[in-house]
This record gives sequence, structure tokens and C-alpha cells, in this order.
Amino acid sequence: MRLKYQLFITLLIASALLVAVILVINSLSFSRGFLSYINSAEAAKLKPLATALEAQYAKDGNWDSLTDNPQAWHALLFENGVDSRFIRRPPKGRQTNKRPPPPPTGRIGQRLVLANHEKETLFGRLKRQDEPNWQELKHQDKVVGYLGLVGLKRLDQQFDQAFERQQMKSFALAGLCMVFLSALLAAPLASRIVKPILSVKSTVAEISQGNLEHRIETKRRDEIGDLATDINKLGETLEQNREARHRLIAEISHELRTPVAVLQGELEALQDGVRELNSESINSLHTETIRLNRLIDDLHTLSLANTGALEYQMQPVNLAELVQTQISGYQTSESDLNISLQTSVPAPIFNADKQRIQQLIDNLMQNSIRYTDKPGSVSISVENDTTKNSVKLHWSDSSPGVEDTALEKLFDPLFRAEKSRSREFGGAGLGLSIVKKIVDAHHGTCTATHSESGGLTISISFPSIQGTHS
Repeated sequence: MRLKYQLFITLLIASALLVAVILVINSLSFSRGFLSYINSAEAAKLKPLATALEAQYAKDGNWDSLTDNPQAWHALLFENGVDSRFIRRPPKGRQTNKRPPPPPTGRIGQRLVLANHEKETLFGRLKRQDEPNWQELKHQDKVVGYLGLVGLKRLDQQFDQAFERQQMKSFALAGLCMVFLSALLAAPLASRIVKPILSVKSTVAEISQGNLEHRIETKRRDEIGDLATDINKLGETLEQNREARHRLIAEISHELRTPVAVLQGELEALQDGVRELNSESINSLHTETIRLNRLIDDLHTLSLANTGALEYQMQPVNLAELVQTQISGYQTSESDLNISLQTSVPAPIFNADKQRIQQLIDNLMQNSIRYTDKPGSVSISVENDTTKNSVKLHWSDSSPGVEDTALEKLFDPLFRAEKSRSREFGGAGLGLSIVKKIVDAHHGTCTATHSESGGLTISISFPSIQGTHS
């Protein structure tokens, strides 16, 4: 069954159940309320009778005149409008063929009870479960008896029952109208809910078939609108990833083509006799193979980092000592770079994979060597940031620098700012990408800014651990 019809039926059933519950509650409330109203009205009718009984007691000083003569009791009921079926007994001496009047059989008369001050029944009958509504009968501010009326527990008169049935029919008709109105409202509501879902379904189908440019046009601000926005963002992300993948494949093929082409050209020159096979040609071939091998290793490392397959053996590491050890070889080599290192005391300690941090430092140094004019300078500082509980590494080199628009792209794979920092023997643009992956794996942050000496500053922050060593 389609979702639209499921929603329609669900809303209709929910409305019908709600209406049914309301009808039941109204029916019970009306029955009880109407019954309570009738009982209250009947109790109000007894006030004249109670006054007459108090007057009768004041006249006689007891109830004997009523208990000895039940007809007097019946006469009081009749005279006070309690029992209309009472027939007066004809005066003494007058002959009549009529029988004595029957006991009161009216609705109130049958449930009326007269009791003395000790609530001993004088007239009427009480069942064990009856709970009459007593009215006190007083003489000279003293309770001399009680007049009680057993309340109705159900409607037993034809008029009352007919009135109740009429009200129930009215409630039922109102309920049917409400259900019909709910059906009229449920249909467009179900369509409104399902329509954007169908649009989302269509867009997801388009994206799954490769049409990543397809978007959902919606102005809704509810959960469905949020879903549509997320689907659009998913499409944009997939489209960007597809473009990045295509660009990455093209750039990788270009980077691999360069050393392979050089090797092929030099080998063909040796085969054709254009170049002689000597130590110089062999060293040139060896340099290109090293370059090709380094590119392959970087691509492999980057692919492992992207898939989360790089293994990290975390242990407390002294970042200052690690940097000093790693750059010592470059300080003694003929790199035409003035390399300086500044560290803070106490030494910054953090949890890291020593081998990966060494790789990070080496990539930063290779990047500075390749993209810094000679003679140049590299300034390195390692410090503790106690306010943020972090270890920071600042790596700055001299000119040339990069454009502002290129700063946020420096950590993208195979990105090189060609106009300012690429050199004839520069790398493939993977070093800083690997640096970023290693920093992310250590839950750190990595940013690139302009350095004061006109080059580039790479700022890296790692979360430190409790305790440091001086």
C-alpha cells in the first residue's frame, strides 16, 4: 500500500478513535449529569413536604398521627405535589363504591422515606444498598425526624429515556460529521506529507544513477525540509568527491608520467647511442627511480591514511627532542638553509606515534627545501600552551610565499602553487597532505599562514598529556 493511503487511513482511524472516545465520555457525562439533575430537581420538590411535616409534628408533638393513620401520610404527599395518584377518602358517613386509595406508586413516592430522630423508618422501605438523601425535620431547633429520598440510579421514565436517546443520536450524528470532516482534512494532509517525500525519493534515485547535479527545490522548514537539505548537501558532496577523484586520477597519472617519461627518454637515448652509459647517466636514472619510488610511497601512505589503515603506536613523545634529532642531518648538510630551533621549558610531552611524527617533520623539511629560495632560512619553535593544554609546533620558512587563495588548498592532495613555490625538482604535492592526515590521526589541528620572512608558516597543535619533563 502506498504511503499516502497509509497516512490517510492512519489519520482517519486516529480521528475516528478520538471521536469515539469523546462520544463515550460525553455519553457517560451526560447520563450521569442528567440523572444528577433529575435527583436534584426531585429533592427540591420535597421542601414543601418537609415544611408540612414539621408543622404536623409541631401540632401533634409526635408522629403518631401519621403512623396510626397512613392515609394522613398519603394525604400530605398529595397535598404537597409529591404523589398525584393519591385519592382522598370520602368523608365519614358518605357512601361510595370506590375502593380505598392504593399506596403511592409515583416515581418520588415509591422512593420516599420518613424516619424518626433515630432514623428508624416510619414510612417507606429501604434496601441495604440504598443511600437516601436525608433532610432534617426540626421542631424548636431540635431534630425530630428525617425525610429521605432514594436517588435514581437509572432513567426509568419514558420521557427521560426518550430525551437521553435523542441526545445520544445527536452525539452520534456529530461524531459522524467529525469523522467525515477528518477524512476531508486527512486527504490533503497526507498528500502534503507524501509529496516532498516523493521528491526526495526521485532525487535519491537520480543521484544513485549518477546524476549528481540533481537537487530538491523546497522551502519547507520542518523535518522533511531538513531531509531535503541534507540530500542536496549529499549530492553536492558526492559531486565534489567525483570531481576530486577525477582530478586526483588525472594528476596522479601526470605525476607518474613525468619520471616514467624521463626514464624512457634516457633509456632510449642510451639504446640509440645518443648518450653514453657512464656513471652520470646511471646516476640520472637512479635519481628518477628514487623520485618515482618516493611518489609511489607517498601515494600509498596517503591512500592508507584516507582509508584509516595506517597503524599508530601511541606513546609519550618529547616533541622538542624528536624535532632536534630529525633536523640535525639537514643542519649539517649543504642545503643552503639556515635552520634554527627554539623550544620551551619544560619540554612538551604528548601521546604520539614516533615514526609518524618523524615522517611529518621530514615532510615539512622537504617542503621547505624544495620551495625556498637559496640561501633561505627555516625557523622552528616548539612550545607548551598551558592555557589550552596543548603542544604546538610552528614551522616557518622564507620566501617565496603563496597567494591567499592557495593557503586553504595547500593540504589538498597533489596541490602545488605553481607560480610561486614549485621548482624543477619539486615534489608531487603530497607531503603536506600526509602531514594533515598524520595531525588528524593525533586529534590535532593544522593551519597554514604567511610567515614574517615572506614564506609559509605551518602551525600544528597536538593535545598534551598531564605532566611534563624538564
